[in-house]
Amino acid sequence: MKDDSISRLRYYNDQGRQHLNRVRLSHRLALDTVQHAPLLWEGKYAELIRGSFPNVRREEYILKVSNGLHEVHLVSLKSNFELFLNRILSTVWQFHFVELIGSISESAMRKITRNIKNNGESEHDVQNIIDEVVPQHGLKRFDEELNNATRVLSPHGLDMKGIPYWPQIFIAFEVRHLVEHRDGKVDHKFRRKVDPFWPQSSWGKRLRIDRLRKVDVQEEDVVETCSAMCEASNLITAELVRWSSERT
Repeated sequence: MKDDSISRLRYYNDQGRQHLNRVRLSHRLALDTVQHAPLLWEGKYAELIRGSFPNVRREEYILKVSNGLHEVHLVSLKSNFELFLNRILSTVWQFHFVELIGSISESAMRKITRNIKNNGESEHDVQNIIDEVVPQHGLKRFDEELNNATRVLSPHGLDMKGIPYWPQIFIAFEVRHLVEHRDGKVDHKFRRKVDPFWPQSSWGKRLRIDRLRKVDVQEEDVVETCSAMCEASNLITAELVRWSSERT
């Protein structure tokens, strides 16, 4: 069983990094198409371009489309990294369920059981419990649950150990939220949350947070976020493989 859990963790790490790299590949192909084929304005993409950017002049569309592609692919990186975290945390619970079930408090267990029953499912089904424990999204929730279950390197733990990938990942999640929910417009809450990590991110290298009114996404942000997530995936997986191999 130990070998099976290690194999599964490594498998999801490989899959996760492949998915992240596919996002970057899609991003690069899309940018090349836009930047190297200016006649797209009159070609088969014309209707989609005008439907997406109805008030943009022809000379502006390359910039507008490129910026839109940066944002879309940052969102995709975020989703794929969450999927990776979901899969490895689910694996940890599936192979170490008996050991980990005691880590859930009584109050939390009652809530989990109530949610399962409300969905018409059996509270005795292991997979139902795992599905309730393991989050589907939310970097903070994954960080907390991974740390609670294993006490090993979690995403935030990268920063605690001085490993430089956390600031880029954390800022990417916060920027994604701002772009989707506030059209990129910066508020006090955003400044307060990102301030400790901002200078170490790709955004912080070109933008001062105290003067920032609206955050944008550039190609370098997508590139560095993809790289940081791939490297972090390797490190987190290595820690979980070590943790799992030490279980009896």
